[in-house]
Amino acid sequence: MAIFYDDPLERLNQPIKTKSYRKKQVVQRVHVFIFDNWKLILLGILNLIFLIIAIVFAILFFVGSADCAQLPDYTTSPASQLTTSAISSRTSEVQTNAITTTQGTPSNKTSTTTPSTSKVICASGFTLVGTKCGKLVSSNQPRTEADSICKGYGGSTLFSVRNEQETRDMLDFVKDSNIDFLWTGLVCNQTARTSCIWDVKSGTTADYNNFADGFPNVVYGYCIYFIVTGNSAGQWGSEQCSQLMNFVCELPTTIRDPDCKYNYNKNCYIRFDITLTIPQAQRFCNEKGADLVSIHSANENRFILTIYDIHGQILLGGLAPAVDFIVWLDGSPTTYSNLLYFYDTRSCVLMTVARGGPYDGDWYTMNCNVQEFFLCKRAIDF
Repeated sequence: MAIFYDDPLERLNQPIKTKSYRKKQVVQRVHVFIFDNWKLILLGILNLIFLIIAIVFAILFFVGSADCAQLPDYTTSPASQLTTSAISSRTSEVQTNAITTTQGTPSNKTSTTTPSTSKVICASGFTLVGTKCGKLVSSNQPRTEADSICKGYGGSTLFSVRNEQETRDMLDFVKDSNIDFLWTGLVCNQTARTSCIWDVKSGTTADYNNFADGFPNVVYGYCIYFIVTGNSAGQWGSEQCSQLMNFVCELPTTIRDPDCKYNYNKNCYIRFDITLTIPQAQRFCNEKGADLVSIHSANENRFILTIYDIHGQILLGGLAPAVDFIVWLDGSPTTYSNLLYFYDTRSCVLMTVARGGPYDGDWYTMNCNVQEFFLCKRAIDF
């Protein structure tokens, strides 16, 4: 409908009212949008603030490291200090993840599935079992002692089975051993088949399990064994952890490197028993073609503990601006964390080494000017 104005003043005032009305509508829409989406807006603001803090923290850290005093000309520790054993009573039997080609007499059991010219190998005493390395220990032990013995073999764990192929590989590996049952690295404290946990929290049975009928059963026990013979070969059962059984220890494959003493999962670890701060240690490792150590699995954490026979702390190459956020100085992604003690005013990450004692392998944060022993890490090239 057309609107007629008799008064010219009304004609002049109308556009002003229209603009005010539109402006009011816009303000109302903005208010509604903020009210409906305030959580997302707040989350975005917090993420932006956190990113800015992390960037400022990194800048301050590396600017501060440039002001550190000039490092003296350090040398590595004597070889006698580098020789370690996780279980002292087994020193003559257990060597810390030495490679067959660089230390001692090769084991009677060697890999037959890879060419001798291949650089992909297993640690001394271990045999290639599918895509992993295994060591059969024909000694009836309770489950806890079996795990402790495996740890002494270069930080290995009781073997795991994650798919049908690994089941067949294990059966083939032990077929001539005259053994009926083997401890596995699996624990079940419930009857649900998908809720069991592999050692060092390295996974669950959510994706694969091969329990025999009626298992797992907590009435029989929490510890899971692997059946080697009979119609149920390859299947799993439950037993009291105090039961005595043979077992197989497991390690990942690695790459041959005659210059590497501590060789694990295609990485070389170099121990230095000199005290530096984390910025100094990172620069020192860089000069050796490596980085201050980063840790990406519970298995790797366990391996590193076997390198040390001391009670103390070592530096890790990580910064923790938040309890659930670690930045590795080598640029690698954060896929694992064992940070159990976080302090707001301390951001450099250290690890306790305690030879199996309390807090062994735990991470915590400290001031970045603290000086401790450290471990360098470099990838091994083919």
